[in-house]
Amino acid sequence: MTESPFDTGDKYHNSSPLKKSPNLQGIIAAVIGMLLGRYTGIHFLIPLAFMGIAYLIYKKLLFKNTQLFFLEAAVLLCGHAAWGALGVLVLELQNQGLDQFTTMLNAIEFTLYFALSFYLLKNPTVLLAIVVMVVELLVIIVNIVAIAEKEIGSNDHKALASHLTIRVAIIVYAWIGMRKFNASLKVKAATPATTATETNAHETTPP
Repeated sequence: MTESPFDTGDKYHNSSPLKKSPNLQGIIAAVIGMLLGRYTGIHFLIPLAFMGIAYLIYKKLLFKNTQLFFLEAAVLLCGHAAWGALGVLVLELQNQGLDQFTTMLNAIEFTLYFALSFYLLKNPTVLLAIVVMVVELLVIIVNIVAIAEKEIGSNDHKALASHLTIRVAIIVYAWIGMRKFNASLKVKAATPATTATETNAHETTPP
């Protein structure tokens, strides 16, 4: 059976609407991606390429044969950070670099995204997922204010539209991953109790 690039093996959350309709999530993502790609062009294709690379590194190398509840969110975070870092580098090479303070803030932001992306898979926790969602929500507010001042169709507007879409997707997938993770914890917590009950039943059963 062929494994979907964004299949995290959700065997713990069978009650999820997305589980009942496995193609719905992919269809919605594909439609949004096509519409966004048509409008933004290369502004969306570059981070998409970085996300593909991040997926291969995480799924096939670093965390091979591991249950990855936050794979999609981690891939989006990593690809987004790589795109931002590339943008800053290109500006520097073109002698259009940002001021030192802004560059420092960008460096902190990208480093934070890379770290969150890695630890969502290395040591996933509900708190970490909440941190990701809060950070992205705060930056979304900043992006909305910025995009309102840009002309529709301009390069800045296209870039910000891509940023906003990716950030929203990160929040959605972090939420989905958190539900999967919580469901897995409940399963693990119930397993020892079930085993203990079965053992006691065997011990008290008369020969």
